[in-house]
Amino acid sequence: PAIARRIEAAGMITRITNAQARVLTSMLNDGKLNRLLENEALSPSRNEAYSLAQMLDDLKHGVWTELYESRVSIDPYRRTLQNQFLSQVDAKINPPPASTTPAPNFPGFTPPAPLLADARNELRGELVSLRADIRRAISRAGDRETLLHLEGAEHAIGDILEPKK
Repeated sequence: PAIARRIEAAGMITRITNAQARVLTSMLNDGKLNRLLENEALSPSRNEAYSLAQMLDDLKHGVWTELYESRVSIDPYRRTLQNQFLSQVDAKINPPPASTTPAPNFPGFTPPAPLLADARNELRGELVSLRADIRRAISRAGDRETLLHLEGAEHAIGDILEPKK
C-alpha cells in the first residue's frame, strides 16, 4: 500500500480486495472442502489427516487475527478481507437457488460435486465460534471504524446463520 499510494491515485483497496477474494475462493472451493472431509474419513488415524475443522480454524485465525489482540484495530484492507470471508461463507451455507435451466452436457465433462452437508455444518460451526470471538473483541475495539466493523460483522453472521426467508 505505501508504494502504490505514491504511484496510483485510487483503486488500491479494490485491487487488493480482488486478490484477497481469489485466495479465499481457492481456499473455500467446494472440491477442496469435500476432499478434506474425505481425507479425514479415509485416514487410518484422525491425527494424521489435516481436517476440514483444522483448516477452517486456521483460516479464521488468519483472516481475523486482530480479534485475539489486547487492543483490536483493523485497517481497511483487513476489514474488506473479513467482509469477503463472510460473503463467501454465506454463499456456501446459503447457496442461491439452483438454476432451472439444465447445464450443457459436454462429452468428458463431469460437473463438480456439490458441497457436502458436513462441510456446511463445519462452516456454520466456525461462524458460531467467530461470532463469540467478535462479541468478546467488541469491547476492546481501538477506534470507531473497528467497532462499527465488528458490530456489522456480528450482525452479518446472525443473518447468515438465520437467513430471512
